[in-house]
Amino acid sequence: MGDQKRWLTIAIMVIILPRASADVFPFNMTIGLLLRFLYGDDPTENYTATKYVSTEGIIRRLGYPFEQHEIVTDDGYILNIQRIPHSRKSKTSPKPTPVIFFPGLLADSLYFVFNEEINAPGFVLSNAGYDVWLHNNRGTRHCRRHKNFVPDTDKQFWNYSFHEMGVYDIPATVDHVLSVTESKQVYLIGHSMGGTTVSIFLAENPSYQSKIKGAFLLAPGIKLQRSKAPMGRNEYGFTKILLRLCMEMEVAPYTEYLPMLVSQFCSDKIGTAICAAITRKAVGYNVYQRKVGLPSFFGKGVKMLAGSSVKTLRHFIQMINKHNFTKYDYEIGRAHV
Repeated sequence: MGDQKRWLTIAIMVIILPRASADVFPFNMTIGLLLRFLYGDDPTENYTATKYVSTEGIIRRLGYPFEQHEIVTDDGYILNIQRIPHSRKSKTSPKPTPVIFFPGLLADSLYFVFNEEINAPGFVLSNAGYDVWLHNNRGTRHCRRHKNFVPDTDKQFWNYSFHEMGVYDIPATVDHVLSVTESKQVYLIGHSMGGTTVSIFLAENPSYQSKIKGAFLLAPGIKLQRSKAPMGRNEYGFTKILLRLCMEMEVAPYTEYLPMLVSQFCSDKIGTAICAAITRKAVGYNVYQRKVGLPSFFGKGVKMLAGSSVKTLRHFIQMINKHNFTKYDYEIGRAHV
């Protein structure tokens, strides 16, 4: 990417986007326009290194059975979750115990099958004899539907945080899984924000505890006061700019063009320095970034971005600054809009 195009792209992102409204210049359209500027009328013709990767595509390509299920929550969100009913090594299974995976912030079901088969949790448990269900959070690429609201135009669609996911989404998912499998109990595995939502679910729905055989929380986002992510400690700086770019609706939505832009932008010395600064400002430094190389680390993560609401991010920031696991503070939220 030439330096002139790079700096013009930055100028567009920094100067124009914060002043745009969601209905006039939404995020996905903006990324598409930038890529058309950089690559021509059809960006995909000039870029082949990054292809769209889906949960279904990976599961089917490896020969596992695949199912997709639709769930409607009590507050009207329409969720799509995926299932691996049994291992590819076993065509029939003696009624295996169901286990539901819950992904973290900005992630979806792809997170649990994206790695090598021997390391991907979804396949590991499937091969161990479990009935694997892969949950998708509301607002992610598989769950951008509501009975009354349209995500691209209605801000009300994005009026939720991880609290609503625990109160509405998980009960609906557990009920559906138990109904389909005719099981009496289910295992829950939550990673990062998935652990947060599972904790909320168990706290707010005590009647479900008899239906849960076990809950495993992997690095749950609950006690965040020791978080070293600068983003969470400076909502009036970098984070405020980021949330303004998202126009108080969606943050980090998936688009097939974004991995193209990132891989090209982070490919040389200047671009890598900029990408490194953004990554470390957002989530802090991790030695893994150095081991795999920043462009690879950054590019692989962007492929799995599935989106969420700005309110969800604000809720995490509130917990970091309050040093407590709390519900959303609407007084703080209104002050920062």
